[in-house]
Amino acid sequence: MGRSAEREQSALFPAPPAKPTTPLEAGEYNQIDLSLEPEKPREITIENCMVQTLPTVEQVKKGVREWRCGFSAPSDLWHQDRDELIEARASSPESVTQAVGKRLKPGDMVTITGLVTLQQVLVTGVKVTQLTYLNMTDIRVDIRAAKNPMFVKRGVGK
Repeated sequence: MGRSAEREQSALFPAPPAKPTTPLEAGEYNQIDLSLEPEKPREITIENCMVQTLPTVEQVKKGVREWRCGFSAPSDLWHQDRDELIEARASSPESVTQAVGKRLKPGDMVTITGLVTLQQVLVTGVKVTQLTYLNMTDIRVDIRAAKNPMFVKRGVGK
Protein backbone atom coordinates (compact mmCIF):
# COMPACT_ATOMS: atom_id res chain seq x y z
CA MET A 1 0.00 0.00 0.00
CA GLY A 2 2.79 2.41 0.84
CA ARG A 3 4.63 1.56 -2.37
CA SER A 4 1.67 2.27 -4.67
CA ALA A 5 1.11 5.65 -3.02
CA GLU A 6 4.75 6.55 -3.67
CA ARG A 7 4.43 5.75 -7.37
CA GLU A 8 1.46 8.08 -7.88
CA GLN A 9 2.46 11.70 -8.55
CA SER A 10 1.24 14.16 -5.94
CA ALA A 11 -0.96 17.07 -7.09
CA LEU A 12 1.46 19.47 -5.41
CA PHE A 13 4.32 18.41 -7.66
CA PRO A 14 3.45 18.34 -11.38
CA ALA A 15 5.11 15.84 -13.67
CA PRO A 16 8.30 17.04 -15.38
CA PRO A 17 7.97 18.27 -18.98
CA ALA A 18 8.26 15.68 -21.73
CA LYS A 19 11.16 17.47 -23.48
CA PRO A 20 13.99 19.32 -21.79
CA THR A 21 13.97 23.09 -22.28
CA THR A 22 16.73 24.91 -24.15
CA PRO A 23 19.32 26.72 -22.01
CA LEU A 24 19.47 30.52 -21.95
CA GLU A 25 22.17 32.28 -23.91
CA ALA A 26 24.38 34.74 -22.00
CA GLY A 27 22.99 37.82 -23.82
CA GLU A 28 19.34 36.86 -23.26
CA TYR A 29 19.33 37.35 -19.50
CA ASN A 30 19.01 40.70 -17.75
CA GLN A 31 20.05 40.22 -14.13
CA ILE A 32 18.77 43.54 -12.77
CA ASP A 33 15.05 42.98 -13.34
CA LEU A 34 15.28 39.22 -13.98
CA SER A 35 13.62 39.42 -17.38
CA LEU A 36 14.58 37.60 -20.56
CA GLU A 37 14.41 40.66 -22.84
CA PRO A 38 17.59 42.73 -23.10
CA GLU A 39 17.08 46.29 -21.89
CA LYS A 40 16.67 48.78 -24.71
CA PRO A 41 17.96 52.35 -24.23
CA ARG A 42 15.13 54.78 -23.76
CA GLU A 43 15.00 58.01 -25.75
CA ILE A 44 13.94 61.15 -23.90
CA THR A 45 13.50 64.81 -24.77
CA ILE A 46 14.34 67.38 -22.11
CA GLU A 47 13.13 70.92 -22.73
CA ASN A 48 14.40 74.19 -21.24
CA CYS A 49 17.94 72.99 -20.55
CA MET A 50 20.50 75.68 -19.83
CA VAL A 51 24.07 75.18 -21.06
CA GLN A 52 26.36 75.21 -18.00
CA THR A 53 29.75 74.34 -19.46
CA LEU A 54 31.36 75.24 -22.75
CA PRO A 55 31.09 72.26 -25.12
CA THR A 56 34.29 70.33 -25.81
CA VAL A 57 35.30 68.09 -28.68
CA GLU A 58 37.89 65.42 -27.93
CA GLN A 59 39.67 62.88 -30.10
CA VAL A 60 38.85 59.54 -28.37
CA LYS A 61 40.33 57.25 -31.03
CA LYS A 62 42.10 57.86 -34.27
CA GLY A 63 39.52 59.48 -36.53
CA VAL A 64 36.73 59.40 -33.88
CA ARG A 65 35.67 62.64 -32.21
CA GLU A 66 33.35 63.00 -29.23
CA TRP A 67 31.37 66.13 -28.27
CA ARG A 68 30.51 66.70 -24.58
CA CYS A 69 28.54 69.38 -22.79
CA GLY A 70 26.96 69.89 -19.36
CA PHE A 71 23.40 71.20 -18.95
CA SER A 72 21.04 71.97 -16.11
CA ALA A 73 17.28 71.67 -16.27
CA PRO A 74 15.87 74.19 -13.78
CA SER A 75 12.31 74.04 -12.52
CA ASP A 76 9.64 75.80 -14.56
CA LEU A 77 5.86 76.17 -14.58
CA TRP A 78 5.26 72.64 -15.90
CA HIS A 79 8.03 70.91 -13.92
CA GLN A 80 8.05 72.73 -10.58
CA ASP A 81 9.94 70.07 -8.64
CA ARG A 82 12.57 69.43 -11.33
CA ASP A 83 16.24 69.86 -10.49
CA GLU A 84 18.31 67.97 -13.02
CA LEU A 85 21.87 67.94 -14.30
CA ILE A 86 22.51 66.46 -17.75
CA GLU A 87 25.84 65.29 -19.13
CA ALA A 88 25.36 64.93 -22.90
CA ARG A 89 27.73 63.43 -25.40
CA ALA A 90 27.67 62.79 -29.13
CA SER A 91 30.00 60.34 -30.83
CA SER A 92 28.56 59.65 -34.27
CA PRO A 93 30.04 61.92 -36.97
CA GLU A 94 26.61 63.35 -37.89
CA SER A 95 25.63 64.25 -34.32
CA VAL A 96 29.08 65.72 -33.57
CA THR A 97 28.84 67.93 -36.67
CA GLN A 98 25.31 69.01 -35.71
CA ALA A 99 26.30 69.80 -32.10
CA VAL A 100 29.42 71.76 -33.08
CA GLY A 101 27.37 73.72 -35.63
CA LYS A 102 25.04 74.98 -32.86
CA ARG A 103 27.93 76.96 -31.28
CA LEU A 104 26.55 76.67 -27.76
CA LYS A 105 27.63 79.03 -25.01
CA PRO A 106 26.86 79.01 -21.28
CA GLY A 107 23.40 80.47 -20.74
CA ASP A 108 21.85 79.21 -24.00
CA MET A 109 18.50 77.44 -23.54
CA VAL A 110 18.11 74.26 -25.58
CA THR A 111 15.86 71.25 -26.08
CA ILE A 112 17.90 68.07 -26.12
CA THR A 113 16.90 64.57 -27.24
CA GLY A 114 18.97 61.48 -26.62
CA LEU A 115 19.28 57.92 -25.38
CA VAL A 116 19.65 57.60 -21.61
CA THR A 117 22.77 55.66 -20.62
CA LEU A 118 22.62 56.23 -16.85
CA GLN A 119 20.46 58.07 -14.31
CA GLN A 120 21.51 58.73 -10.73
CA VAL A 121 19.92 60.59 -7.83
CA LEU A 122 22.16 62.88 -5.79
CA VAL A 123 20.95 63.76 -2.29
CA THR A 124 22.53 66.71 -0.47
CA GLY A 125 20.70 67.29 2.81
CA VAL A 126 17.09 67.85 1.74
CA LYS A 127 17.95 68.76 -1.85
CA VAL A 128 17.49 65.96 -4.42
CA THR A 129 19.12 66.36 -7.83
CA GLN A 130 18.79 63.91 -10.70
CA LEU A 131 21.93 63.34 -12.77
CA THR A 132 21.30 62.04 -16.31
CA TYR A 133 23.90 60.84 -18.79
CA LEU A 134 22.72 60.62 -22.37
CA ASN A 135 23.91 60.09 -25.91
CA MET A 136 22.56 63.08 -27.82
CA THR A 137 20.64 62.43 -31.03
CA ASP A 138 19.17 65.91 -31.56
CA ILE A 139 19.60 69.39 -30.11
CA ARG A 140 17.64 72.58 -30.77
CA VAL A 141 18.59 76.06 -29.55
CA ASP A 142 15.54 77.86 -28.12
CA ILE A 143 17.06 81.06 -26.66
CA ARG A 144 20.60 82.42 -26.93
CA ALA A 145 22.36 83.59 -23.75
CA ALA A 146 22.33 87.25 -24.83
CA LYS A 147 18.51 87.19 -24.97
CA ASN A 148 17.93 84.85 -22.01
CA PRO A 149 16.42 86.70 -19.01
CA MET A 150 17.39 83.80 -16.68
CA PHE A 151 21.10 84.13 -17.49
CA VAL A 152 23.04 86.88 -15.73
CA LYS A 153 26.73 87.31 -16.49
CA ARG A 154 28.77 87.59 -13.32
CA GLY A 155 31.29 90.38 -12.92
CA VAL A 156 29.84 92.64 -15.63
CA GLY A 157 28.80 96.22 -14.87
CA LYS A 158 30.69 96.80 -11.63
